[in-house]
Amino acid sequence: MESGTDGLPRLAAAVKSWMESEGWEDEVEVAEDGASSRVVTGFNINDQSYKLYIQTDEQSSQIFVYMYSPYKVPPAKMPEMVRLLNNVNISFSAGRLACFDDDDSNPVQFLWKIPVRDSDLTPEEVGEMVAAAVQVYDIYGNMLAQCIFSNKTAKQLWAEFKAERKAAQEQSSSEGPSEL
Repeated sequence: MESGTDGLPRLAAAVKSWMESEGWEDEVEVAEDGASSRVVTGFNINDQSYKLYIQTDEQSSQIFVYMYSPYKVPPAKMPEMVRLLNNVNISFSAGRLACFDDDDSNPVQFLWKIPVRDSDLTPEEVGEMVAAAVQVYDIYGNMLAQCIFSNKTAKQLWAEFKAERKAAQEQSSSEGPSEL
């Protein structure tokens, strides 16, 4: 295994470097054999606590960012949630949202993984992956929660979401550039 700074494996070192640049004090847990590492922490988005995992696999040269919603999808709501997640995922260029249907309540999961292979993973790339997870829940989190806690269908929620986004865009463009 190649080593990075602080004697950490190369991908874990990039994660640690990004965390330090952000002022995070969470630990990077490295497996005894140095083949993998992970960071587990909470993340606050719109006054909700999300669970963030950053994992590396040094052997396959991959980094994974997982973020889990604070709300759990009951089995009865799973069909509507799956429909909604399908609509949302179509708009992503990277990563995906999922929810496991194993007859138990499960949180919505965001996952983005990238192969690093022969290049170096930069701290900025780690930050971009975490920022993408945050942005997904910032934009779509309220709608996902409504799928669980309201009686609206995925089709209704998606139509409302698109209408709200369109109205916000029109409002923004009608205001024009601000004067200084």
